[in-house]
Amino acid sequence: MAVEETVDHPRRHVRLSGAYNVRDLGGYPTADGRRVRWGRVYRGGALHAATASDIAALVARDLRVICDFRSGPERVSAPNTWASLHGIELWGLADEAVVGDSRHVLDAALSSVEETRALMTRSYEKIPFDQAPSYAATFGRIARGELPLLFHCSAGKDRSGVAAALLLAALGVRRGDVVKDYLLSRAERQRIEEVFIADPRHAKAVQNQARAWAPLMDSEPEYLTAMFGAVEARRGSIEAYFEQDLGIDAAGLRALRDELLE
Repeated sequence: MAVEETVDHPRRHVRLSGAYNVRDLGGYPTADGRRVRWGRVYRGGALHAATASDIAALVARDLRVICDFRSGPERVSAPNTWASLHGIELWGLADEAVVGDSRHVLDAALSSVEETRALMTRSYEKIPFDQAPSYAATFGRIARGELPLLFHCSAGKDRSGVAAALLLAALGVRRGDVVKDYLLSRAERQRIEEVFIADPRHAKAVQNQARAWAPLMDSEPEYLTAMFGAVEARRGSIEAYFEQDLGIDAAGLRALRDELLE
C-alpha cells in the first residue's frame, strides 16, 4: 500500500456529527517493517457535543480510556458527560490547570498575521514540555495496554497533533508520514474556525478586522518542524524526551511498540 493510500485510508477518519477531526492512528508503516495497528489509538477534537449517534459509534469501538488534553477551564465549561455512563475512563487535568488554554495567547495574536504565525511556532516548541503530564498519563496507559484509547484537545490539531506526532515518531513511523498525518487536520480548518468564532470567549479576537488570529486555525509543516527541533535540541532524541519528560524508559517504549505495532 502506497503512503498516500495509507494516509487517506477510509478507515482513518471517524465521521461524527457533533465532534470533528477524530481519526484512527493505525495503518502507518514503520522503518523496521512493521505497521501501526488499526483500532487501538484515536485522536480528535473535543467530544462534549457528541450526538447520541456519535456516542454509539464511539462506544462500538470498545474505548476503554479517553484522555482530555484541554485545560481545566476549557473542560469545565464544556464537559464530557457521557463517557463514564458507558464505562469509559475519562482522564483530564485538574480543574484549575490553565496550561494550553488558547485564551492566554489571544491578546498576543492580534497584532498581525505574521506575528501570530511566529507565536504559533514558538508555542509548538513549548507544547511537548507544557503538555508532558498529559502525554505521560496517556502514553503510560497505552504502554500498559489500556486500549482502545482516544486522546483529544479542543480542535484536535495542536495539543493532540503534537501528541500524535510524538507517538508515531516513537513507534518508528517515518517523519514524512508523521507530517502528512498532522496535515490531515487541514481538511477540518473551516469547522475549526466556525467553532472558534462561535465561542463567546473569543469575541475580542473575532472583532479584529485584519483577522490577525487566523494562523491559530492553521496546521502548518513548520509548526511541527519547530516542535521536533525543540525536542531534539533540548533532549537529543525522541527516546530521551520520552524518558526524561514522560518517565517512559526503553522498556516502556518497547511495551508501547508491542501494544501498537504488528
